[in-house]
Amino acid sequence: MADPSRDPAPSIRDGDSKLLTLIHEVTHFDDTFSSFDTWYGTKNARDHAEDPRSRVNADSIAGYILGVVAKASI
Repeated sequence: MADPSRDPAPSIRDGDSKLLTLIHEVTHFDDTFSSFDTWYGTKNARDHAEDPRSRVNADSIAGYILGVVAKASI
């Protein structure tokens, strides 16, 4: 596994960004994930990771795609 401290790609903090919003909205399209808004926010998505509904929750999917972490180094 790669050492996160040596990863040149920046991590993304919890919160809102234009990219997170764009990916969130695109996940709603029927030809992508047909996601729902069961709960909002990447922190809430992580808090509900064990819930089966997280598989179709827009912020869960967007956070996964972007690799959102709780404590980023940016």
